[in-house]
Amino acid sequence: ADAVAPRAAVADAVVPGTAAAAAEAALDAVREALPAHPLPAVLVDCVDRLLAGQALAAEDAGDWPTAIALYEQLVAAAPDSPAAHTRLTAARTELRLATTLDTAARAHHAGDWPAAADAYAAALTLRAGDPALTARAAYVRGRVAESAKDWPGAVAAFAECAGAARARAPYADISDAALRCAYARGRVASDEGDWATAVTAFGACRAAVAAGGVGADGPGGAGEVPAGAGRAGTRGSAAR
Repeated sequence: ADAVAPRAAVADAVVPGTAAAAAEAALDAVREALPAHPLPAVLVDCVDRLLAGQALAAEDAGDWPTAIALYEQLVAAAPDSPAAHTRLTAARTELRLATTLDTAARAHHAGDWPAAADAYAAALTLRAGDPALTARAAYVRGRVAESAKDWPGAVAAFAECAGAARARAPYADISDAALRCAYARGRVASDEGDWATAVTAFGACRAAVAAGGVGADGPGGAGEVPAGAGRAGTRGSAAR
């Protein structure tokens, strides 16, 4: 959001929210007491700066509802201010993004892959090209394909995100993408009778499981391995 409008154009400094609220209340009282008299521009500008500082502080804290409410006050007070309008629009977008990411994370951890795919797709319309979002959208496509036993589709999707950098909350963990890609590649190879490739792919799965890099922490966790991944490629195992 910060790239949308220079923060310095909205306020020169961040001030305590209590000071902004008190100043706004005092200004309203003056307006009521002197309805026929225009307020000094310097006084109005001072209050606007206090409100803008409080709004920027709310942005930094990720408190988008508060930031939106404050920017709405600024827009009402200074309707011709491009910076205030731009920051208000950006704050509203960030609130929608935060809400959408929360929906995506909940669906992801619940193993509801179609719902997670829809939520990540919606998030990408708000932050197009974001690497973390793009990787997670690919990951859930892989999980959908995996559930449908569409192994070529799973390979393609997991390959897109196998090297994704780790990301902090609210982004879900997808660190098992490379393992899942290897397993899906093994399934494709075994279906095609390419046993050498299948053995290599399944061997990579067994090595990852044996190394303790993944476990089995439920449908929404990155640690949950594909069924049979720890046994795949061993004598007597059934890849299919």
